[in-house]
Amino acid sequence: AKAGHKLPADKAQPIVVFCRSGGRAGMALSSLQGMGYTNVVNAGGYSAIKHFDEQGSVPGKPASDEKPDAKALYNSPNTMVIDVRSPEEVAEGTLKKAVNIIHTDIAKAGHKLPADKAQPIVVFCRSGGRAGMALSSLQGMGYTNVVNAGGYSAIKHFDEQGSVPGKPASDEKPDAKALYNSPNTMVIDVRSPEEVAEGTLKKAVNIIHTDIAKAGHKLPADKAQPIVVFCRSGGRAGMALSSLQGMGYTNVVNAGGYSAIKHFDC
Repeated sequence: AKAGHKLPADKAQPIVVFCRSGGRAGMALSSLQGMGYTNVVNAGGYSAIKHFDEQGSVPGKPASDEKPDAKALYNSPNTMVIDVRSPEEVAEGTLKKAVNIIHTDIAKAGHKLPADKAQPIVVFCRSGGRAGMALSSLQGMGYTNVVNAGGYSAIKHFDEQGSVPGKPASDEKPDAKALYNSPNTMVIDVRSPEEVAEGTLKKAVNIIHTDIAKAGHKLPADKAQPIVVFCRSGGRAGMALSSLQGMGYTNVVNAGGYSAIKHFDC
């Protein structure tokens, strides 16, 4: 905040910040935005970005141990993706693979996190700041392969076009339709009854996202039974997915928004 003489005069000039893990860079990002800079990116930790210089600034050290980039990790079936924003922000749109755990709850959410401390985890928020704090918390819990992917607006293309209302389903998960067509799959529309009255999938039952945790009597006894959840845009379905995973269900897919999947009944 007191280094203005070292910073660009043009508040729109791109700035990339990084540190060891992304946490301090997140705080720097917040400071820069507070100073009026409008194009700041938190690139996370040095170990994850040193390949930007081919192999970093360490003489003779190969880059074979560099972390894969955030999109490559996102596309790996073994990666957990966490949106650390507020539920209100998530309801406006999120990544299809994401579960919602707000950054201040990470340390007490161990039951929702992978047992394997080496399992890849990608975290994101609005700008990278809260994701940086979440990354620090996860590393403090012993997780060794965590990447701060920054802000949602910069990564929503990971789903081709993100979970945005009204767009076609070219980005749908490859297994969502196959699961829907399986006779063993439970399908849950987590929208309000008023929204459901305007149209839903034939196989869907309506349990609003805030009622999932107390609707155990309506859910499968077999925790491995496939469940497909959807809503208007993918946000509330993401929260429902988090609740179901917290209840022990292991095969849950967020199919995104109804407008993108209504062809499942065609």
